[in-house]
Amino acid sequence: MNKVFILILVLGISIGLLLGSSVNILANNNSQPKLKEKNEFSQPIDKVDNNQNNTNQVTKEEPVKEEIVEEPIEEKVVEEDIVKEEYVTIVIQNGFTSNKVADILYDHELIFNKNDFLTLLRCLNLSSRLRIGEKTIKRGSSMMEIIDIITN
Repeated sequence: MNKVFILILVLGISIGLLLGSSVNILANNNSQPKLKEKNEFSQPIDKVDNNQNNTNQVTKEEPVKEEIVEEPIEEKVVEEDIVKEEYVTIVIQNGFTSNKVADILYDHELIFNKNDFLTLLRCLNLSSRLRIGEKTIKRGSSMMEIIDIITN
């Protein structure tokens, strides 16, 4: 009986919060002031012109148009930003287990987590399909690309 009462109480509070939030959002959307399409500074300004005659005549002054001059930005080439394509060659010998291959890949910094690599290899049922020989792998390759290279 207590559990049912608590469940009904929590459900009631949740529904109340949802309804209250919805009403608040709708009320705030309708009460927000609309922005003017024209900027108030783009209108002509009435200016009192004190001429030599000392007559206070009101004249209209045209809005000042500002020109924005964009200067070309020089692109700086930093050597660190240029990614050099590095390739790493590993050798998979006869009798290497998937754990040994994961160790080699980790040591050459081709993968960052051996367990993730081994789990992915097992999920794809490719643990026993490793091919022996020299394999050239591009640094920064995804685990799927590495698996494709070492199993084909």
